[in-house]
Amino acid sequence: MRRKSDRFPSDGAYLDFWSTHYYDWQAEWFSSPFITRPAQFRLDTSKPVVIGECSHLGFNAKVGSKQYEKPIEECYQWAYERGWNGVLAWTDRDLLSGDGVPQYAEVKKAGHLMQELLGKVDS
Repeated sequence: MRRKSDRFPSDGAYLDFWSTHYYDWQAEWFSSPFITRPAQFRLDTSKPVVIGECSHLGFNAKVGSKQYEKPIEECYQWAYERGWNGVLAWTDRDLLSGDGVPQYAEVKKAGHLMQELLGKVDS
């Protein structure tokens, strides 16, 4: 999707990328983006491709005969190694209450890892 930014009204200010959403229940039919490259996941690779929504809990599913169980930090690493341009993990829990604090810490750690992998921050 190419959309000119209202905030930065320049011909060069737009977002232009592909995105997929993924949850473990989909693995039975579509595999997982964490173990495949974007093209193998049948996505157009003419633009950057991100996993635009996935569980903050990581990847815990059976694909074929193999069972996977990876925390979200490792999912970010796997995605990067397979050519994805980012991962946006999220949770529907209240991150401001005591219930969501551990989940926020996991997502924050994974996000920092992706920034490091992409060379945006020093290790």
